[in-house]
Parts: sequence; structure tokens; C-alpha cells
Amino acid sequence: MEAAARWIGIVMHRAELVEQQTREAAEQGRRLAAEELLTIMAHDLRNYLTPLRARLDLLKRRAQRNARSEDLRDVQVAITTLTRLDRLIGSLLDIARIDQGLFVLNLQPLNLMDLLAEMIPSFSTAEKPIQVAGPEEVVLLADPDRLRQVIENLLANAVKHALKRTPVLVHVTSELHDDGSWVQLSIHNQGPPIPADLLAHLFQPFVAGSSSQGLGLGLYLARSIVQAHQGHLTVVSEGTSGTQFTLSFPIEQERTGSTGSLGPPEER
Repeated sequence: MEAAARWIGIVMHRAELVEQQTREAAEQGRRLAAEELLTIMAHDLRNYLTPLRARLDLLKRRAQRNARSEDLRDVQVAITTLTRLDRLIGSLLDIARIDQGLFVLNLQPLNLMDLLAEMIPSFSTAEKPIQVAGPEEVVLLADPDRLRQVIENLLANAVKHALKRTPVLVHVTSELHDDGSWVQLSIHNQGPPIPADLLAHLFQPFVAGSSSQGLGLGLYLARSIVQAHQGHLTVVSEGTSGTQFTLSFPIEQERTGSTGSLGPPEER
């Protein structure tokens, strides 16, 4: 009886493993199919957007020349919407580049504090001010456009989910590790914690909260960009402590990284 019970237990365990692997394979297949479809659509949409933007720019110049304020306002709204759509298409194409190992960086020295000072006013509001603490200068080797993309995503999320009349705290520090000097940038807000089931998959593509209107690509791309810089992106969100994202970058990187590539996360 004991032997039979053990045998039954082994069989049940194997059946559970097979079922779990089948579910994971099906989910992986759906994700890959969705990525391929969206990538094809993104390429085609960008081809349509280029002449559309040119036409809107022409209408804008006509409205300015003829002092048609209402038409100018409507055209500007259309251009803003088109810019957001172009940004979304860029995110989809970035995912394709990551999967294909074609994601490259243009590394150059930059002062992280200058970059923050340039970006903060666009996100800070009276109800949700952004407070920055750190040294006057932190120079690191990074791709300024890609680093801006990461910080913009984190600041936008922090401000969006922060409680009203509470500040978003940005803290920059330098630390000495065994492998050299590192810079840490933390972005912390006081707001409801991220649900545990969402937190476990937060950096995967096409994962978004119920209140999100996006496709769930921002944090996946942010982590991929940070990893391409040989750094780390982590998150802590629990209880009443709020949520904190922390970027960690080595201050010095190999110059070959400027022409290197980044493959899918599971291959790194």
C-alpha cells in the first residue's frame, strides 16, 4: 500500500509538471505570436505616419500664416497624438530589436544630475512635486537618449501613482563595489503598493495593471536598456512604505558597449 501510494504520488506530480509545462508553452507561444504580429503592424504603421506628419505640418504652417487659431489648436492636438503613436511604435520596434539581438547603445560621458535637472520640470506638479537629492555632478558613460527613456518612464509612473500632496523622491548616490564605482538612482513615491501577482511579472512585456492604458512595454524596455548598460533595475513595493524603483549603473563601462547588442532577457 505504501509503495502504491508513493507511485500514485509520483504519477500525480509528473502529471502536474506536464500540465504546468503545457500551460507555459502555450503562453509563450501566444506571447511570441503577439510580438510578431505587433512588430509587423508597427513597421507598416510607421510607413503611413511619415506622410501624415508631413501633411499635418503643412496644415500647421497654413494655419499660422492665416492666423486661424482654432485650426492651429486642432492641428497641434493631432500632432501631439501622432507623436504618442510614434513613440508607441518605437517601443514595439525596440522589442523586436531586443529579440533579434540588434539593440545598440551610443555610449558617451554625461552628467546624470544635469539630465535630471532638465527632465524634472516636465513631471513635477504642485500636488505631486519631485524632490531631488544628490551630488552636483555624477558623470557616467551611457546612452543619453536611452537613459532619458528609462527615467521618463519611471518618473511618469511614480507621479501617476503617487498620492496627492505627497512628493516623489529622487535620490542619487555613488558607491564603491569590488568591481569599481557604481551610481544608484532611486525613485520613490507614496502610493498604493503594486499587487503581488503583478509585481512578480512587472518587467515582462505586455504586463500592465488594470488601470493602465498602455500595452505594458515601458518597464520591460526600461529594464532591457539598463541591462544593456551592464546595470540593474529593481523594485520594492510593500505595505505603507510606497514603491521604489532603483537603477544601478557602473560609472565606467567598456567602450565596446557602444557597438554591442542586447539579446532577449532569457539569453543574457
